[in-house]
Amino acid sequence: MTLDLTLRNYTVTISNADGTSSLDVTSLMLSCVASNRQLDESGLIDTTGNLVLTAFPNASFPESLNPRLNPTRWARGAQIDIRVANASGTLVRHPRGRLRILQVPRTPSPSNPILEIPLGCMLSLQDYRQPPGEDTGITAGTSTSRTSAINTLAGLAGLGTLQDTIAEYPINSPLPRLSGGYVSQMGQLAYAAGYCLWIDNQERLKAVRLPKTPTLAFEIKLGRDEAEFLPLDVNETPPKKIIVFSTYSKAVQTQDPPDELVVAADDVYEPSQTSLTKWTGMGTATPTSNQVVEQPLGLLMPDQYPDNRGLETATETTVTEDYSLSTELLESRTTITKAPRGVILPTTYPGIRTLEQSIKTIFVVDYQNGQVVRETDYTYEPYGTVYPQGNSGNAILDATASDFTEVLSEMSTTWWRETNKGWAKTESKRVFGTGNASLHDLAKFSKFFCFKKKKET
Repeated sequence: MTLDLTLRNYTVTISNADGTSSLDVTSLMLSCVASNRQLDESGLIDTTGNLVLTAFPNASFPESLNPRLNPTRWARGAQIDIRVANASGTLVRHPRGRLRILQVPRTPSPSNPILEIPLGCMLSLQDYRQPPGEDTGITAGTSTSRTSAINTLAGLAGLGTLQDTIAEYPINSPLPRLSGGYVSQMGQLAYAAGYCLWIDNQERLKAVRLPKTPTLAFEIKLGRDEAEFLPLDVNETPPKKIIVFSTYSKAVQTQDPPDELVVAADDVYEPSQTSLTKWTGMGTATPTSNQVVEQPLGLLMPDQYPDNRGLETATETTVTEDYSLSTELLESRTTITKAPRGVILPTTYPGIRTLEQSIKTIFVVDYQNGQVVRETDYTYEPYGTVYPQGNSGNAILDATASDFTEVLSEMSTTWWRETNKGWAKTESKRVFGTGNASLHDLAKFSKFFCFKKKKET
């Protein structure tokens, strides 16, 4: 639990070690932060922190803030009482609201006009007394509970008695001298039985049982969760675009490749050098990459989500390449991009964030004797963007097609023909849409560009 006096109504008073002669310093407070120790093998959940006061109040303040001139007020062990407003606005003592001054603060000066006071609970204050020997009160042949042994040490440390009972694992013989002072020994006795000791806001010594099967707080997967994003100390503006890249490697030829997925063992542990090669029974290596672009909803669909800064996937692109194992040459590349329905067809699907395929391109390469002789690009888009008026007036269109059915929208071909003067380059492009082409035209187009090598003399 962390104490941070910055958000609610509060009061801070300082009293002598016995609780008398309190002084309200709320008006002087600059900051007060205290927190518990993280769970460890010490068996202690002690609280430490700092209270920072302005050291030069107005002339009407009743006491001096100079520890040299007012040593009783700022002595080690003086009580600090912290109260905060609850849900109904009533001031109540914070669960860690009874602390002590751990060290006489440094005398303030004009160049350093603050009084910084180290705070801590009674466990922190009393963790200095060292026993001369073994003082747990355990005798041979007598079963002694851990509660009794801890109470013996707590009395010597000035901490009263334990308010809870630790019945597990009583001790039947004297222990070898434990390390540390009385407080440290108390923690070791409690931790060995599965407990930790702490001080409540009434300065009572308490024990809490540690869970034997703690729940999983978080999980870090190697290769996925190493990235850490730290907030800045200034106001941050939400980014207009976030691009996430994956890493992959080109295919390489191997001897006698198997017909299954092959992943190098160290790929899992080196995400910046991930090398994934997938072999298929058809004899091609197909590396794949993926890219995700996120944008605030207010920029992505401003009419439906004005001023909305929540991030939403704008595009998701997957690229798959096919390589020949025998020649290591690229044979085809397929790129599929998805986007929200409300971006692809904003009039028909306003504000809909379901991802659909917005475009697919297939790049195919043909070779002869290792030379590129033809490159063909096929572009597929949703039916609703290629034929926005639907089936009206065009009998060749698919009457059952939905708005997001994939249809061919564009096809371009570049091919090279060998002549007696060298290679001649020819390009052709056809755009498909209502009134531009029919399925019959497409068939003829595809047949016309079927490549055949012809030697000219």
